[in-house]
Amino acid sequence: MNMLSRMKFSLAAIPLTEIVTELRRYFVMLGMAFFAILFMNVKPSIYWLQFFYYFIAMFVFLYALSLVTSTITVLVPDFYNAYTAVLRVGMWISGVIIPVDSPTFPLLLSNILKINPLYYIIQGFRETLLENPVWFWHNVTANLVFWGITIILLVVGAHIHMRFRSRFMDFV
Repeated sequence: MNMLSRMKFSLAAIPLTEIVTELRRYFVMLGMAFFAILFMNVKPSIYWLQFFYYFIAMFVFLYALSLVTSTITVLVPDFYNAYTAVLRVGMWISGVIIPVDSPTFPLLLSNILKINPLYYIIQGFRETLLENPVWFWHNVTANLVFWGITIILLVVGAHIHMRFRSRFMDFV
């Protein structure tokens, strides 16, 4: 602990280093996905350029989420268990496993689940690479909801991080 207190490392960069560390796994999976896509005879198109937009959106959202959750986890250690459970459920209902766009899925529930930022990112990658491609700016409502949630998370995360950063060493 004495060594931690003498470090001149920005605590706000710790969530960022964790995200960057996990990117290698992401790129391996992405390479396998691109290989599978090309194996399925999906032809590259101009729409594939918006992959970079969705990658940046994913990165910013993950940083905002990790800034909030890492700060709360330091303050309330039991929060991590609840957070991982909620995140697992969030992945299940984000459209990865359950097809929320299915005509048999209840419309009201489908609209509520589409507010999930993970749905926006996953559906954006799908539309870009696999399905009927559309430009990301065509769905203004989804863009505003996603970026609104992301900006709120960034503001809240920055606020609680700045408020409690002087006391982090007491909690560690």
